[in-house]
Amino acid sequence: MKQLIRCQRGSAMVEFALVMPIVLAVVLSTFVFGLAINAKIVVSSAAREGARYMAVVNDPHGARVRVEDVIRGGGLPLHHGGDVLFSPGSDIVISFPHPGLVQVAVHYRQPSLVPGLPALLGGSPWSRFFALTGRALFRVEWSP
Repeated sequence: MKQLIRCQRGSAMVEFALVMPIVLAVVLSTFVFGLAINAKIVVSSAAREGARYMAVVNDPHGARVRVEDVIRGGGLPLHHGGDVLFSPGSDIVISFPHPGLVQVAVHYRQPSLVPGLPALLGGSPWSRFFALTGRALFRVEWSP
């Protein structure tokens, strides 16, 4: 009986060493997905605000300023290291898909702390960013 007890010495440490990386990966992934979901909500809200402004005022520059204000107000960084995450000139697309409708699309690149995690949402396998897009479609309230 003493042989069995002696043979199990350190087994808890081995089990801990095997399970802990998995637990850390799950916790870190949950945190990163939470940040990505928050960014998606902010980007969708920014698109909605830009489309609402365009539908009422028909001022593309003012709509871009509104979108950028919502992005900044939502706490999303515009730069990460040397990478540009959001550029108001190219990441805001204002279009009129049908007469009487205006659509605003906002593109944002959310940094990921875990390489490869964005691949679960359709990104490239070792991408460092989640590609997020928010779109809003509103009926035009001004007369052409």
